[in-house]
Amino acid sequence: MFGSWGINFLPSLCLLEPWTTQKWTILTDVSSFSHDDFQCLILDRLKPLLENLPRQLPIKSAADSAFAPFLFFQIDSDLLEKTGYEVSALSEQLKRVFGWQARTTGDGIITIAERGPAVCALYKVLSEFWEHY
Repeated sequence: MFGSWGINFLPSLCLLEPWTTQKWTILTDVSSFSHDDFQCLILDRLKPLLENLPRQLPIKSAADSAFAPFLFFQIDSDLLEKTGYEVSALSEQLKRVFGWQARTTGDGIITIAERGPAVCALYKVLSEFWEHY
C-alpha cells in the first residue's frame, strides 16, 4: 500500500503505516467518550496527523484534490432538505468524498493518498460540527 495513508475512525482509531501492512490501534471504544474526551483524544490528534502526512504522498492543489469540498465546506441544501438533519447531510457529503464503502465493507479504513490544505480542511469541518452538536 505504498503511497497512501489510512485512518479508521470507529469503533477504534487506527493508523495504517504507508509502507507496510502493520496497523496501530491508538484508541478503542470511542462510543463511550464524553464530548470533551472525543475532542481531546480524537479531533486534537487528527489535526497533527493530517498536517504531517508522509512526504511520500503527493501534494495536491485545491483544484486537483479529492478533498476539495472541505476547503469551503457548506451543507448541501438539497441533501439537508432530503435528510432533514444537518448531521445526516454531512454524512452523505462525507460519503461523496470517501465513498459509501468506507464504513460498510472491508475493514473501514479510509485511504488518504494525498496531502495538502484540502486534506487538512477535513479537521475544521469535523471539529466545527462536533462543537455544534
